[in-house]
Amino acid sequence: NPANSNLTQTTSFRVSPYVKGDIGDGVSYEARYGITDTRYDSAARSDVTVNDWSLRLGKQPVGQLWSWGVDATEQNVDYSNGRSIDTTSLRGHLGYMPVSQLRLTGIAGVESTNQLSPTRQSNSIFGFGIDWRPSDRASFRFDREKRYFGESHNAVAQYRTARTVWRYTDSRSIVNGLGSQHGSPGSLFDL
Repeated sequence: NPANSNLTQTTSFRVSPYVKGDIGDGVSYEARYGITDTRYDSAARSDVTVNDWSLRLGKQPVGQLWSWGVDATEQNVDYSNGRSIDTTSLRGHLGYMPVSQLRLTGIAGVESTNQLSPTRQSNSIFGFGIDWRPSDRASFRFDREKRYFGESHNAVAQYRTARTVWRYTDSRSIVNGLGSQHGSPGSLFDL
């Protein structure tokens, strides 16, 4: 028995295959499925299985003033205690690049979930985004959305030197599946 009863052994397994490519005329797509299975060696915690589906379609031409994208996601979270949370969302993005270092984005959509109540409720999504890259080494991105639980945001400031990458991230959201990163510093390609 551990000295602290708040400790438990946790195992997690995740698989996320995807396909992506170009349809033509600068329009790209990505379809992804993910499953995460998490087990706890404690009766105090419920085991959880998360199934995610996502489809992204968009056009982001290099050097063009306007870009667009549509994201559709479905997430099912099943707990071993019998609780199940289902969330579906559809978002549209419209981007405008007044100068080559700055992209402004408007976000609108709708999501349906039973996170806050036993029955599904639909809510609108409204937001904006800013992606500023003043140099090849520095970047700043900020997204803010009004969602069913309140305001969400994601801010990332990054600066690269010859041998290091300095990154500050601040986010507020509800993420259980495809969007979650468990302490991942990023890919070697990004570095």
